[in-house]
Amino acid sequence: EAGVPNLQFQLLNRNVAVPYLALGNFLPDEWRKIGVTAVNTPVESDQYFERLGNGNYDVAIDFNTPVVDDPSLMLAKLVPGAGNNFGKYQDAVLTDLYEKQKGELDVTLRKQLVSQFERRVLDQGYIEPLFYAGRTLPIASTVHGWANTPSYYVGYDLTEMWKD
Repeated sequence: EAGVPNLQFQLLNRNVAVPYLALGNFLPDEWRKIGVTAVNTPVESDQYFERLGNGNYDVAIDFNTPVVDDPSLMLAKLVPGAGNNFGKYQDAVLTDLYEKQKGELDVTLRKQLVSQFERRVLDQGYIEPLFYAGRTLPIASTVHGWANTPSYYVGYDLTEMWKD
C-alpha cells in the first residue's frame, strides 16, 4: 500500500530467549502477512549494543526500562539527541514538548503535553511499541504483608512481611 514493492529488511535482535527471540519469530511472521520480508538476526548482547550504537541495522527490537513511571524518565529515551535514542531521528517539536512537560507543574497540562509527545512519536513512526511487561508473582498463602509493586526495581518494602 505504501508503494514499496518487495520490501525486505533485517531485524536486529538480541540472542536472548525471553522476550527477544520470541518477538524475533513473531514479527517476521506478521510482516510476511502484508508482503514484507524480514529476516530475524539474533546476535550476542555485545554485538547488539555495538550495532545499535553505530546505527548498523535496518530495524531493531529495543527496550525501555526506567526505574519509575515519571514521564520525564519514561520518555527520555525517545528524545532526539539522547544517548540511548538509537533511532537517531531529529525532531524539534518532540524536543520542545519534552522540555515543556518536564517543567510543567500543572498535572492536567503536563498530561496533555505528554500525550502530544507520545502521539507525535507514533505518528512519525519513530518507534512501534510491542508490549508492556507487567509482573505477576505467585505468593504462597503462608506469606502475609506482601504488596506487589508495578516495577521490578522500586517499591519493595519487606519490613511488614511475615510468614506463618
